Amino acid sequence: MIIIENGHPVAIEERKEEVRKLLLNAARNRSDIKYSEMYNIFSREKEQDISFLTWRHSVWMTVEDVCSEISTPEGAIYYSLLSNKNNIPENEFIEIILRYRKSVYQEKLGTTLPSFGEFDIFAKKRLIDFERGRVYRHVQIYH
Repeated sequence: MIIIENGHPVAIEERKEEVRKLLLNAARNRSDIKYSEMYNIFSREKEQDISFLTWRHSVWMTVEDVCSEISTPEGAIYYSLLSNKNNIPENEFIEIILRYRKSVYQEKLGTTLPSFGEFDIFAKKRLIDFERGRVYRHVQIYH
């Protein structure tokens, strides 16, 4: 299992299928994925002689690769299925929305999205519920 290549963290190819199954099953079941569930997939790699930050970076590179293989950000953002203690994904989800689909959301939701640092929990939940609906429809049609 390669985690570092040319001095840089890389996606962990051997875990991509497990990540894919977890994301697609959650989408089919209309459920979320706790971050601990995702991290558990990569527990064997954590035992290697690498820093926690390198391991974590490789984990999220793998998750991002799989999400982009399942769908483009313009189609459905499977990252929205991840869930912290507030039942929402971490801030990377908001970054993806603002980067790829801000105008689409503003049009569909009929509101102006706040800038990155101004999202409160209610604005995040509204956006996440909307995106999870897209993911549920996407998985029914394409997977």
